[in-house]
Amino acid sequence: MKPEDFSRMITDAYQVGFAEAVRMYEPVQDLIRAKDAKMWLRMMNASDKVLREVTPKRVGEAKNSPLYYSKAEIKKALLTARASMLNTLEQ
Repeated sequence: MKPEDFSRMITDAYQVGFAEAVRMYEPVQDLIRAKDAKMWLRMMNASDKVLREVTPKRVGEAKNSPLYYSKAEIKKALLTARASMLNTLEQ
């Protein structure tokens, strides 16, 4: 195998790994399931308690249809909580 081919393989593997990591850290769609929202918050080193501040949306008519959260609303709640914490620390 030529060194250029080997280098190209390593570069491709790196790009695929990076793309997977970005996809895990920042899901593409705005609405994410409750389970995925909790996992996403843990990856961001944030508490699941932030979800109490966000209103979930139920997709479907049944009682047991899944709950979805908006990433934008979760981020707003995170920013508000962090700003409040910083404000408390400064006082």
